[in-house]
Parts: sequence; structure tokens; C-alpha cells
Amino acid sequence: RKVDPPVDFLRMRHIPPELWEYSAVNSTARWAERSVDALSRVKERTLSRGVGDMVVEEHDSDFEWTRQEAVTCLFWVKTVSLLQSAATTFEGSGPFSLLHTALTIPACPPAVAHMACLLFGGDLMLRDAQGRLPLHMAACRDWQTWDWRTEEEESAAAQLLRGESMNLLKTAIQVSPVLATRTTDNEGRLVLHHVIDTFVRACCKSTMMTTHNVAITSMLDVISELLKLNPESLERRDGRTKLYPFMQATACATDLKGISSPNGFPLPFPDEMPLSIAYLLLRENPALVQTGLE
Repeated sequence: RKVDPPVDFLRMRHIPPELWEYSAVNSTARWAERSVDALSRVKERTLSRGVGDMVVEEHDSDFEWTRQEAVTCLFWVKTVSLLQSAATTFEGSGPFSLLHTALTIPACPPAVAHMACLLFGGDLMLRDAQGRLPLHMAACRDWQTWDWRTEEEESAAAQLLRGESMNLLKTAIQVSPVLATRTTDNEGRLVLHHVIDTFVRACCKSTMMTTHNVAITSMLDVISELLKLNPESLERRDGRTKLYPFMQATACATDLKGISSPNGFPLPFPDEMPLSIAYLLLRENPALVQTGLE
């Protein structure tokens, strides 16, 4: 049980204890990198002792496993099975890779998605049937309730869930080629267009905007990072709405203003977020005001 503990099939929350440091800064990234290193070592030894993925049986006794390698491999086998099962939801959507799945489903934590990015780096520029790259999928991922910090005192386990979607998006941006930020999907939408919609939608769903200054700052920082990677995106109209990014932010918020919650109550409408996005984009290129009016 210590070498091959069960995985939470709902949230994939099992983290091998020896690979995790709760007190370390950016520990999830280090855990993912150490796990990938362990898997890479096993793969290299396996390929060197056999043909393709087959291991020569007479050399099995010479194949010495460290505890870290054993725990990581057993964990990753179960994780891949879960991702493959989740991928069946997207049947008919073209070449939908495990990396697309890891960056899309809310059940996949950032650390596992980080591992997928490192292991399947060759798929970072793979398009699905809608022309979306894995980075597009991360940008489209809806924020969940656990992404927002509550005002109540939280347990250590609950704190690990906070900001998952943001952390996953930052990881996807970090590992993706710059070309990914400049690539449009079949609707003519850049990553920036998807990010704006996702952020505004997330803020419109939140009931405690005043307590989420850190999250809002992170959102604006991500938009600024995308602008650095693709400055021309400021002048690219959204293929779906035909609006410039600074106009898209307020238009999206307006569309969401009348939406009600499942209980029939109107969702809160935090005007400051779409206005902050519009201000940020216009500050980068004030001439867009005149362009947008033409």
C-alpha cells in the first residue's frame, strides 16, 4: 500500500509522499519535474534493454528500481488510465491528445497537467478538430468553486485547490512555444480572446470579488504576459464576436449580466474586472479607441 497507494478517481489527488514538499515554494512544479525525471530514467533503461517498449526478460533481474521510480510509475499508469477515460468524452473531436485532456478537465490538478506537458511536449502544437491547441484548452478551462479562496479558515487540503485553473494556465503558457499564442483556432480566436472570456466569466460567477485581489492581479498579469508574447493580438479582432480585445471584455460581461444561477438568483456582476481588462489593453495601445470606432 505504501508503494502503490490508491488514487482518488474523482480528483486524482494522490501525491507520492516522498515527491511532495508542502513547505516548499513552487513545490508542485518541482514534484512534477522530479516525477518526469523518474519516468524518463525508467524509460531509458527499458529501451536500452529491449526492442521498442519490450523489455528483454532475461535482464529483468538486473533492472533495479528505486522506491521513487516504483511509486511514480505506478501512479502515472493509473493517471494515464484516468486521462484516457476522460478523453472518451471528446470522441469525434479529432486528434484530441492526453495533453488536451489534462489541460481541459477540471479533475486534473496542475501538477499532473505539468507532467503531461513535460512528457508530451511534442503535442503542444497539435490541433484538435476545432483547431485548438492545448494552450487554447487551458485558456478555455472554466474556473471552479475551489479556484476562489473563501473567507473561512481553510484546511491545508483545501488550500492546495485554490487557484488551480490559474496555475494550470500559467504552466501551459510557460511550456508552450511562442507560436502557440499567435495561432488561431477554427473560429479565428487567439489564446488572448479565450482568456478574456474565461476571466470575465469567472469573475461574474464569483460572489466575493473584494476578497480576491490576488486572483484579479494574477489575471491581469497573465493578459500582460500574453501581450508580450504576441503584441499584435491587441489589434486582432475576435473571430467569434468580431470585436477588438478591449471591446470583447466589456461585451462578454454585458452578455453575462442577465444570467441567473441554478437557484434562480442573478449572478453578481463585478464591473471592475472587465473595465480593468479594457483599461489594460487600451493603455498598451490608446490608438485602438479610434480604430474600434471606425
